[in-house]
Amino acid sequence: MSEQPDTPGSNSTTDADDAFWTEIDADLFAGRKIDAIKQYRQLANVELTASKQAIDERMMHLRETREIDFDKPLAKGGYIIAAFGVFIVVLLTLYILQ
Repeated sequence: MSEQPDTPGSNSTTDADDAFWTEIDADLFAGRKIDAIKQYRQLANVELTASKQAIDERMMHLRETREIDFDKPLAKGGYIIAAFGVFIVVLLTLYILQ
């Protein structure tokens, strides 16, 4: 079993740790958590539950320290409001064209 990198938030990171997390962090920032879990599992040679726990911890750490780097999709409520707005515009257009 290979040695795992330092846990998120620890002060003893090395260049090897940074390289380890680069692609995993990119997946997390893009919202590809499952890909990050798979990659961590392969690189750290750990079980699925350990990989998921490590990625959850890493994601919490990144959300606290680098929130701006995350893609921010529109919240579910935002889609409803946008759909309602489109509906109103369509109704007004139909009313005006009559």
